[in-house]
Amino acid sequence: MVVCFRNRHWSNPPTCEVDGCGAVPEIEDAKATVFSFSVLYKCNRFHRLVGSVSRIFCYTDGTWSSPLPRCEADIPPASGGTDPITDKQEASIDRCGAVPEIEDAKATVFSFSVLYKCNRFHRLVGSVSRIFCYTDGTWSSPLPRCEGDRCGAVPEIEDAKATVFSFSVLYKCNRFHRLVGSVSRIFCYTDGTWSSPLPRCEVDGCGAVPEIEDAKATVFSFSVLYKCNRFHRLVGSVSRIFCYTDGTWSSPLPRCEGS
Repeated sequence: MVVCFRNRHWSNPPTCEVDGCGAVPEIEDAKATVFSFSVLYKCNRFHRLVGSVSRIFCYTDGTWSSPLPRCEADIPPASGGTDPITDKQEASIDRCGAVPEIEDAKATVFSFSVLYKCNRFHRLVGSVSRIFCYTDGTWSSPLPRCEGDRCGAVPEIEDAKATVFSFSVLYKCNRFHRLVGSVSRIFCYTDGTWSSPLPRCEVDGCGAVPEIEDAKATVFSFSVLYKCNRFHRLVGSVSRIFCYTDGTWSSPLPRCEGS
């Protein structure tokens, strides 16, 4: 803060000086996040932090609060191996190469491993779903594979919406239709067959939604609600009509008259 004195002079302004810590220190195989007076380090994938701290502070005397940590490769040893290799060149993750891809699966990459999940209507074939990158540049086990459960494409039924889950399909009939059949959900079996005959959707018999002049119709599952336009009023005992199973509407249509 500076102050204006009566003699029309300002008080001495403060000055800003470099704290003296200089540029942010960089360490290999790590990402540095810089805060006001500190730096936080996070090691890259397949590496671990070596040192007592992951954050260093810039002191007013121009020194950092502690020696820099370092990041070393931290990959499981190869099968039959003993300790992980600590030499930087020997432990390079480039030895494992790109993440292996398998058909009909999604790969989720973690720090030292890859987890596979088969796509919808596929099953995992193999002893493991996760593989590890070893320090000798090999993966921990043969790749699994995903095979189709042989049920084929999702069956479609007319006048219905199908919601697909991992191994099943749920059907919901469209407006003014009802489900005919014992089940609304079918399952894909491992032998390539569906769990039950397909249901079907039939019209409930009321036909198209009735329209009335000067009104807006809001359609629900088995009813219609009418609201008159501006400067009009509803004439009739009800504003909502229902579709009965015998194909008739529950009451005579209301009407809208100008007010």
